[in-house]
Amino acid sequence: MDTDTILQFITYLILYSFAGWVLESVSKTIEQKKFVNSGFLSGPFCPIYGFGALIMLLRVKLFKRKTSLAIFCCFLLIIFMGVLCWFFLRNGLQNKILGLLALKI
Repeated sequence: MDTDTILQFITYLILYSFAGWVLESVSKTIEQKKFVNSGFLSGPFCPIYGFGALIMLLRVKLFKRKTSLAIFCCFLLIIFMGVLCWFFLRNGLQNKILGLLALKI
């Protein structure tokens, strides 16, 4: 990796960390009807959003030339999630999924 790419990733990290902080702070402020600073660092940053965006950007760069592989992976994910949801609904497990989650459908 060259210096420009590293600086670009650092810029993305900072921008997406700030954007995540803004969105989370706004949603919590609306919910609680008072200003809520959702960041845990000194300043308006939530680095989890920045790192998540970087991971997604790196994945997009990986799949950029492998469009058919990306489409196939998405297709498999849709099938897997559909079968998983069908299984839980069919077997009456909508109130207890793996003993960890309680969902009402």
